Amino acid sequence: MRYLLPVFFAIFFVACFGINKEEVQNNYLKYPSWYLNPPLNDGNMLYGVGVANTKQEAVLNALDDLSSRLMLTIQSNQEISLKSFRDYREYVSKTTTFNINTKSEKLTFKDYKIEDFYSFQKEIFYLISIKKSDLINSLNSQISNLYGEYEILKRGNDDILNKNIKYKELLEKFYINLNKAELLESLQNKNMSENRYIKTIQKIEEEIKNSISKISFFIKSDDNSEIFKEVFKNSLNKKSYKVVEKKIVKIFMR
Repeated sequence: MRYLLPVFFAIFFVACFGINKEEVQNNYLKYPSWYLNPPLNDGNMLYGVGVANTKQEAVLNALDDLSSRLMLTIQSNQEISLKSFRDYREYVSKTTTFNINTKSEKLTFKDYKIEDFYSFQKEIFYLISIKKSDLINSLNSQISNLYGEYEILKRGNDDILNKNIKYKELLEKFYINLNKAELLESLQNKNMSENRYIKTIQKIEEEIKNSISKISFFIKSDDNSEIFKEVFKNSLNKKSYKVVEKKIVKIFMR
């Protein structure tokens, strides 16, 4: 009997191991080879893979994968050159009160191509691609529009307060689309720390600082509305605007 017990455990172990090995093989076989080993991005084409229960979700996941792989490329290729700008942006956020929203605009891909697809039970797999040149052209167009907005605002005849507000709105757009500018520079193999995008951001920030220094508010109130005066004053101060106790006759124009 004592000999049968080890034999029993040996048979049980082999049986369990055999089942697990078979399950692993079956799970491996249900995935297409291009999903397990996605094509590498090259000089002409960019790729992404995705899986979901519906075609739409699978394609969206593939586009997200393509986007994530591009962002990783930026981090690996430009980690050093971008550090100086990130440090600069952190410095600006600490020394000013522009209240810039630093979220990133999600990348969108319109001219993608479905290279292959595969379905297994309830799962659908998709391999998509996009021409590198098409993505560069799309990003160029979006970034050029921002430069155009800056040039129009710079040449405009708005009063100093309205121009200050518009510069703040434009600066937020530039920050939101920073990831696109970074990607464009990476795809074009340019140095991000020396490009036009960063210099334009710095110019806009300088315009905001200069205009704020020339703007002041005087709040007139009676005894019954004194509490509201403080509320308005605090709100203006948070936006870096100066509130004076006496009305200043001089008006600063552009």
